[in-house]
Amino acid sequence: MSAQRATLVVLFGIGATCAGQPLDRAPIDPEQVAPFVFVDATGERGIVPTYPAPGGMTVGVCAIDFDDDGFVDIFLPTRAGSPHLLYHNQGDGHFVEVAEQLGIDTLNQARTALWFDADGDARLDLLLLGDCFDSSDPQCVSLSTAEFYRQTDTGQFVLATDLAGLTNEFLATSGMHRGGVAAGDLNGDGMLDLAFGTWAEEARVHINNGDGSFRDESLACGIGGETGGHWQPVMHDFNNDGLLDIYWAIDFRENHLWLNVGDGTFMDDAAAAGADIAFNDMGLSLQDFDNDGDADIYITEIFNRKLGRHNPLLLNNTTGGLVAFADVGEAAGVSNTSWGWGTTGGDFDLDGLVDLAATNGFFNGPYITDRSRMFRQVQSNELRFADVTATSGFGDTVHGGGLVSFDMDRDGDLDALQVSPLGIVRLLENRCAKQSCDSNWLVIQPRRQGANSFGIGATIRVTADGRTMTRFILAGDSSLSQHPMEAHFGLGDALSVQSLRIEWPDGTVSDYADVAANQVLRIP
Repeated sequence: MSAQRATLVVLFGIGATCAGQPLDRAPIDPEQVAPFVFVDATGERGIVPTYPAPGGMTVGVCAIDFDDDGFVDIFLPTRAGSPHLLYHNQGDGHFVEVAEQLGIDTLNQARTALWFDADGDARLDLLLLGDCFDSSDPQCVSLSTAEFYRQTDTGQFVLATDLAGLTNEFLATSGMHRGGVAAGDLNGDGMLDLAFGTWAEEARVHINNGDGSFRDESLACGIGGETGGHWQPVMHDFNNDGLLDIYWAIDFRENHLWLNVGDGTFMDDAAAAGADIAFNDMGLSLQDFDNDGDADIYITEIFNRKLGRHNPLLLNNTTGGLVAFADVGEAAGVSNTSWGWGTTGGDFDLDGLVDLAATNGFFNGPYITDRSRMFRQVQSNELRFADVTATSGFGDTVHGGGLVSFDMDRDGDLDALQVSPLGIVRLLENRCAKQSCDSNWLVIQPRRQGANSFGIGATIRVTADGRTMTRFILAGDSSLSQHPMEAHFGLGDALSVQSLRIEWPDGTVSDYADVAANQVLRIP
């Protein structure tokens, strides 16, 4: 499609505001003051402490627009006997809990969840995954730890686990800790498939039958059958062949980069690509950190100087179809977040550079007072970050779990949401727009009729003031968590973008020109 003047759905627009060793090399200007400050707004926004699944390792959180009204909502999975929490955004960043009212009334345990359009009806459905890890309830193993809710045309949710084919033994019961889950169109039929794992057990792949039901193809596709500490998967086309691949963070063993062969099978290319990290890999953030147009990967770990274990930042050096990564985590100044869990990348100060946050800690030992970390990307001749934890208001000592970022109040800057296995929830408001920043922004919500209606797997690029920035639409990342299906861009001083391109998962491309800043645009 040739470039055209954008005829898009403008959801919201406001005024422009906000703007050999060692392994943990000191970042540029360690005294740098963050141009943004996060303030804990949890209670005043209507969010209360939760009762997460027991076990002490990690739990997930979802930031999703479940009713597609343009405002990002929040979902928190909980332990057995405690209602799951679906917080509906009232349009101003204040939330009202509506789960039971809308039919999500199960009291079975869940540790992670995923929202995706399973049947192509343009409504987000809900998959809940739990476990019996470290549970003191002898009846836990008899309870369903996988449940699927389909959203109806009235906005209500109906339990449809059996109809969806999500009742096999692996899904129904699990004594081991659940890992993360991700969705994407793995076989090119337009319908969304699933990849999920369990810590110390197998990875699984379920393929959509075309009607919102699933079949287990784990062994047939070459991914299943291997026992390992499968934490978070993320789906992306890493070798640019039009097929979604899967990168998987794995505890204690080498990470896998499953390249999609195209015949229903996958091959592990992690070693050849330089992505076979073999530390204690936990969470993943997929971002174009260096603004060169491709997907880089940040991974949280348990830092250990003696063993050489640190958080890698895998810079993507792929050429053609030859996938290649180089670890620049140490040189970039983001290698040490102690015992890491959730992580999120985003342009928190709207200067056109992707910043990085991580939450961490554990319930005992030397990690109990670990601080969450905030790294601001700084302009230099190489990819570098300054640790602005101390001045950003982000450095809590809560035992971290899931972490996501999103614009909760549509003021243009990214806020953050963190959940702890201890039940603590922190909704952090970015006060950039209310203090010293004076920058512009743009949010793109890709939407299509039919299958994959929320554009999962799409790549979105904008060019402003000669700089091109790239974002990726995912379903499942961080640590057992999920970001909203939209792309947020900081634009600095630019009042418009010269070009906007959406590369859809089916290979088609949409181009637009002269798009005004400071608005939320839905496409088409």
